[in-house]
Amino acid sequence: MSEQERTAGSGAVRAVMAALALLTFVGCGGQDEAGSAPAHPWVTAAPPADEDAVVLPGWLVHPLAPERRAEAVAELADEPYVQISPGTASHYVGRDVGVPAEMRPFLIRAVAPAGALAELAVVQSRNGLWARVRAPAAGALEAAPVVVLVDPTPRDIFVTLE
Repeated sequence: MSEQERTAGSGAVRAVMAALALLTFVGCGGQDEAGSAPAHPWVTAAPPADEDAVVLPGWLVHPLAPERRAEAVAELADEPYVQISPGTASHYVGRDVGVPAEMRPFLIRAVAPAGALAELAVVQSRNGLWARVRAPAAGALEAAPVVVLVDPTPRDIFVTLE
Protein backbone atom coordinates (compact mmCIF):
# COMPACT_ATOMS: atom_id res chain seq x y z
CA MET A 1 0.00 0.00 0.00
CA SER A 2 1.40 3.39 -0.96
CA GLU A 3 1.79 6.32 1.41
CA GLN A 4 -0.97 8.18 -0.45
CA GLU A 5 -3.43 5.25 0.01
CA ARG A 6 -2.63 5.01 3.74
CA THR A 7 -3.17 8.76 4.22
CA ALA A 8 -6.48 8.67 2.35
CA GLY A 9 -7.63 5.64 4.40
CA SER A 10 -6.80 7.23 7.75
CA GLY A 11 -8.59 10.43 6.70
CA ALA A 12 -11.71 8.42 5.91
CA VAL A 13 -11.52 6.71 9.31
CA ARG A 14 -11.23 10.10 11.03
CA ALA A 15 -14.24 11.40 9.12
CA VAL A 16 -16.35 8.37 10.10
CA MET A 17 -15.29 8.72 13.77
CA ALA A 18 -16.18 12.43 13.76
CA ALA A 19 -19.59 11.66 12.23
CA LEU A 20 -20.28 8.98 14.88
CA ALA A 21 -19.27 11.37 17.66
CA LEU A 22 -21.60 14.03 16.26
CA LEU A 23 -24.50 11.58 15.94
CA THR A 24 -23.96 10.37 19.50
CA PHE A 25 -23.97 13.94 20.80
CA VAL A 26 -27.02 15.01 18.76
CA GLY A 27 -28.88 11.78 19.58
CA CYS A 28 -28.72 12.48 23.31
CA GLY A 29 -30.71 15.73 23.20
CA GLY A 30 -33.98 15.84 25.16
CA GLN A 31 -33.23 12.87 27.39
CA ASP A 32 -32.09 12.65 30.96
CA GLU A 33 -28.69 11.32 32.04
CA ALA A 34 -29.86 7.69 31.94
CA GLY A 35 -31.18 8.11 28.39
CA SER A 36 -34.77 7.44 29.44
CA ALA A 37 -37.92 9.54 29.26
CA PRO A 38 -37.84 13.32 29.69
CA ALA A 39 -37.77 14.49 33.31
CA HIS A 40 -40.72 15.74 35.33
CA PRO A 41 -40.33 18.45 38.03
CA TRP A 42 -41.05 15.86 40.72
CA VAL A 43 -38.26 13.50 39.59
CA THR A 44 -35.22 13.66 41.88
CA ALA A 45 -31.91 11.93 42.30
CA ALA A 46 -32.00 8.52 43.94
CA PRO A 47 -31.46 8.54 47.72
CA PRO A 48 -28.12 7.60 49.23
CA ALA A 49 -27.61 3.85 49.59
CA ASP A 50 -29.12 2.39 52.76
CA GLU A 51 -28.67 -1.29 53.60
CA ASP A 52 -31.69 -1.15 55.94
CA ALA A 53 -34.11 0.13 53.25
CA VAL A 54 -37.23 -1.97 52.67
CA VAL A 55 -39.83 -2.03 49.93
CA LEU A 56 -43.23 -1.33 51.46
CA PRO A 57 -45.78 -4.11 50.92
CA GLY A 58 -48.75 -3.36 48.68
CA TRP A 59 -51.21 -3.00 51.56
CA LEU A 60 -49.26 0.08 52.72
CA VAL A 61 -49.21 1.78 49.28
CA HIS A 62 -52.50 2.95 47.77
CA PRO A 63 -52.93 4.43 44.29
CA LEU A 64 -55.38 7.30 44.03
CA ALA A 65 -58.81 7.21 42.46
CA PRO A 66 -58.36 8.86 39.02
CA GLU A 67 -60.94 11.55 39.80
CA ARG A 68 -58.92 12.63 42.89
CA ARG A 69 -55.53 12.98 41.17
CA ALA A 70 -55.82 16.70 40.28
CA GLU A 71 -56.82 17.56 43.85
CA ALA A 72 -53.85 15.60 45.24
CA VAL A 73 -51.41 17.18 42.77
CA ALA A 74 -52.58 20.62 43.91
CA GLU A 75 -52.05 19.64 47.56
CA LEU A 76 -48.48 18.56 46.76
CA ALA A 77 -47.62 21.67 44.71
CA ASP A 78 -45.26 23.08 47.36
CA GLU A 79 -44.34 20.02 49.45
CA PRO A 80 -43.16 16.53 48.43
CA TYR A 81 -45.42 14.91 51.05
CA VAL A 82 -48.28 15.81 53.37
CA GLN A 83 -49.50 13.93 56.42
CA ILE A 84 -53.24 13.37 56.04
CA SER A 85 -56.03 11.93 58.17
CA PRO A 86 -57.38 8.39 57.64
CA GLY A 87 -60.59 9.96 56.28
CA THR A 88 -58.65 12.05 53.77
CA ALA A 89 -56.65 8.95 52.76
CA SER A 90 -59.93 7.13 52.03
CA HIS A 91 -61.16 10.17 50.10
CA TYR A 92 -58.09 10.20 47.82
CA VAL A 93 -58.08 6.44 47.29
CA GLY A 94 -61.83 6.27 46.67
CA ARG A 95 -62.47 3.51 49.20
CA ASP A 96 -61.98 2.85 52.89
CA VAL A 97 -58.30 2.69 53.79
CA GLY A 98 -57.81 0.78 57.01
CA VAL A 99 -55.00 2.58 58.83
CA PRO A 100 -53.37 0.46 61.55
CA ALA A 101 -53.00 2.30 64.88
CA GLU A 102 -49.19 2.36 64.62
CA MET A 103 -49.21 3.87 61.11
CA ARG A 104 -49.95 7.33 59.71
CA PRO A 105 -51.18 8.11 56.19
CA PHE A 106 -49.16 10.39 53.94
CA LEU A 107 -49.85 11.70 50.46
CA ILE A 108 -46.54 11.54 48.57
CA ARG A 109 -45.26 12.51 45.15
CA ALA A 110 -44.76 9.91 42.43
CA VAL A 111 -44.79 9.99 38.63
CA ALA A 112 -45.98 7.75 35.81
CA PRO A 113 -45.66 7.76 32.03
CA ALA A 114 -48.73 9.44 30.52
CA GLY A 115 -51.11 6.76 29.28
CA ALA A 116 -48.73 3.86 29.96
CA LEU A 117 -48.47 1.18 32.62
CA ALA A 118 -45.71 1.47 35.19
CA GLU A 119 -44.54 -0.49 38.20
CA LEU A 120 -44.31 1.53 41.42
CA ALA A 121 -42.36 0.48 44.48
CA VAL A 122 -42.17 2.69 47.55
CA VAL A 123 -39.01 2.12 49.54
CA GLN A 124 -38.66 3.24 53.16
CA SER A 125 -35.19 4.05 54.44
CA ARG A 126 -33.46 6.21 57.01
CA ASN A 127 -33.27 8.91 54.31
CA GLY A 128 -37.02 9.01 53.66
CA LEU A 129 -39.43 7.47 51.19
CA TRP A 130 -38.40 6.62 47.64
CA ALA A 131 -41.12 6.34 44.97
CA ARG A 132 -39.27 4.18 42.44
CA VAL A 133 -41.12 3.92 39.13
CA ARG A 134 -40.14 1.34 36.51
CA ALA A 135 -41.61 1.86 33.08
CA PRO A 136 -40.72 1.27 29.47
CA ALA A 137 -39.28 4.28 27.67
CA ALA A 138 -42.14 6.70 27.32
CA GLY A 139 -42.82 10.27 26.34
CA ALA A 140 -44.30 12.70 28.79
CA LEU A 141 -44.47 11.98 32.50
CA GLU A 142 -47.37 12.98 34.70
CA ALA A 143 -47.76 13.47 38.42
CA ALA A 144 -49.21 10.32 40.00
CA PRO A 145 -49.32 10.78 43.80
CA VAL A 146 -50.01 7.85 46.11
CA VAL A 147 -51.12 7.39 49.71
CA VAL A 148 -48.69 5.47 51.91
CA LEU A 149 -49.09 4.25 55.46
CA VAL A 150 -45.85 4.55 57.43
CA ASP A 151 -44.27 5.48 60.71
CA PRO A 152 -42.15 7.48 61.44
CA THR A 153 -42.68 10.69 59.47
CA PRO A 154 -40.45 10.59 56.37
CA ARG A 155 -37.41 12.87 56.34
CA ASP A 156 -37.58 13.38 52.59
CA ILE A 157 -39.22 12.08 49.41
CA PHE A 158 -37.27 10.82 46.41
CA VAL A 159 -38.93 10.15 43.06
CA THR A 160 -37.09 8.24 40.33
CA LEU A 161 -37.91 6.74 36.96
CA GLU A 162 -36.01 3.67 35.77
